[in-house]
Amino acid sequence: MIYEVAMPFKHCTKRKIKEGDHVGFTPGYEEGFNDPNEKGVFLCWKGANPDESSLLGKLTFGGPLAVNSIPQTVYPLGATESQ
Repeated sequence: MIYEVAMPFKHCTKRKIKEGDHVGFTPGYEEGFNDPNEKGVFLCWKGANPDESSLLGKLTFGGPLAVNSIPQTVYPLGATESQ
């Protein structure tokens, strides 16, 4: 699952993220999710439309962030459903 973070570019480049900081987020999704044959694992948003900005969630950082180039398995931050 890809998360699209609602943060202005100037904050991404100048702000140092620390514990307790938060940003709005909404799930990224593929157009194919409208086709039942192309569904895979996705976040269950209980019927919420992720395209409505009023439904944005809040992601709070709980510790230091580490970024590296080693591919890792991504775990979603919500309930998952699979076909």
